[in-house]
Amino acid sequence: MAQKYSRRVAALAFVATLALVGMLATGWAKRPRSFCGPWNQLTVRVESVPAGAAVHVDGRPVGQAPLVVKQCRDRRHNIRVSQPGYVSWEWSGVLSSPLALDAHLLHR
Repeated sequence: MAQKYSRRVAALAFVATLALVGMLATGWAKRPRSFCGPWNQLTVRVESVPAGAAVHVDGRPVGQAPLVVKQCRDRRHNIRVSQPGYVSWEWSGVLSSPLALDAHLLHR
């Protein structure tokens, strides 16, 4: 009886795993983009001229320059530095090592 039960549990676990793999492969169930453990983060230092410009990472405001933020390694990120009366400065790329950005904003 116990062997029959364990086979059923193993078969059910196998089917559930196949279903999950199928959902992830088709994009039906996606892991949240925000998930990134501390072991997989890199620092990004952002400075601006003039100082105090607003910094957005992946469309979200994160503060004013100068600042240091942690972002996921090996993912594409978009960083925008802006201030009223100045042309916005942008960087886009994949983080593979710590990054230091110096944004020199130009008057409009």
